Amino acid sequence: MRSSTKSRQDEYLARVNALYSDAEKWIEGTDLEVSRGTMELDEEALGRYAAPTLTIQDAQGKKVADLLPVGAQIIGAEGRVDIVGRLDRNHLLYLPPKEAGVRRSFKGMGEAGWYWIGETRLRRVHRLAQELFLDLLSEVSDYDVG
Repeated sequence: MRSSTKSRQDEYLARVNALYSDAEKWIEGTDLEVSRGTMELDEEALGRYAAPTLTIQDAQGKKVADLLPVGAQIIGAEGRVDIVGRLDRNHLLYLPPKEAGVRRSFKGMGEAGWYWIGETRLRRVHRLAQELFLDLLSEVSDYDVG
């Protein structure tokens, strides 16, 4: 495996782990619990590698949602993780910092980080933070995170 491939994998995995750490903090004070697991990703340019998953459960151990890595090779982004519940799925994209002279594909993009595309047709993104994360979690699962 080329070192640039390993470096891209490592960078993506670090971003995913940071997202999961944020998610764990965001659900503190709720009746939800989290557990981490792993799954295998197979990307054409990056090959096969193990990636972390995050499962969110209620106090009775019933699954509310999973955060599942999709890959680092995403058109217009540098990574994707899906929030998957029994009702729906939402995509979180890691958007890199804006480069000089490069036109932005999305409206609402500030600094580098994890974003959710709210209006697909409008290409409007929203920076992921606690309130948005909990709203998305409720949307995909119909679980009242209150």
